Amino acid sequence: MLAFNSISKTQIKFDSIAERVIYWTIMLTPVWWILGLQTIIYPVVSAFLLITGFKLDKLIKQSLPICNWAWLGMTLAAFWTNLIGLETIRFEILKTAATFFTLFKGYFMIFGCMTLPFWYRIKVQTIVRAVSWMSGSYLILLTIQLLILFIIGPQEHYLPPLARLIPGEKTSLMVKFAVIQPFFGIPLPRTDLYTADPPILGVCGLLCFFMCLSESNQRLRKFALTGSFVGLIISQSRLAWVSFPLVWVIIYCFRSGLARQAYLWVVSLTSLFAATLSLSIKDFIALPLKTFNSARADSSKDREFIVSATIDAWKESPWMGWGFMEKPQVGEMGLLYYH
Repeated sequence: MLAFNSISKTQIKFDSIAERVIYWTIMLTPVWWILGLQTIIYPVVSAFLLITGFKLDKLIKQSLPICNWAWLGMTLAAFWTNLIGLETIRFEILKTAATFFTLFKGYFMIFGCMTLPFWYRIKVQTIVRAVSWMSGSYLILLTIQLLILFIIGPQEHYLPPLARLIPGEKTSLMVKFAVIQPFFGIPLPRTDLYTADPPILGVCGLLCFFMCLSESNQRLRKFALTGSFVGLIISQSRLAWVSFPLVWVIIYCFRSGLARQAYLWVVSLTSLFAATLSLSIKDFIALPLKTFNSARADSSKDREFIVSATIDAWKESPWMGWGFMEKPQVGEMGLLYYH
């Protein structure tokens, strides 16, 4: 209790209303998750701040970076392509609403988040503090989920009433409990806290971990790092697991001045190990990939299908396209693609 009080006493001073709104939006992530509003709160907040902070004279005097304009251009291109696709189905109401909402919570939200720091004064310390508290909530809620799993047993997914009002698919809006899934043949607990898919939790845990390293409050820093690391582990995300040590290596290379020589070491060591094992470079790379994909064979097959279907779609229509690709062995809607 004393430790928690010492953490909570470290206050953040806000320089603007926008900074306060962003801070509490991140802090209250568990609330949005329980209410089923996590996919609509963030784009709505970013759009609200983007509109209220818009000043034409400021934009003329200091233009946004080229990356912001490029992302806005990609957003408009996606919007135009979706209009072409929706026109072929005569703008069916539900699919039209779901498509526009997907664009709003995806492409437009990213543009808004990229632009807000140029329109408002937002301290990095404020974002790190909010992310640290959110990462700490990982540890609390994951502990609760594991207790429910081992004491009561697996529970059914729960769709909050407010989430039913949001158009589009409901997978990312569900409150899901931890389940047991095999990983390398070993049954282990897995969950997708706050997200639609466990690998997303792994990537979020990875990002939160390295963000929380700069937290000034030592107790909160340890609490947040533990929560982020637990989320990273329990997600069973192979990409996040591989990226975690890789990020440490990259940080060490830049801090020690070896960044320019890193690729030489990688190529030399790869060639050395391949020659020692009497393998070609191709076989040496394929061997760990085979082991990597065997952790969850079904998941790897699904991703292989999506990648191959996307490549086929691009070959069929390199510039613009819209359609559905069904996967016979999956009883769901299939793959929707547009480009």
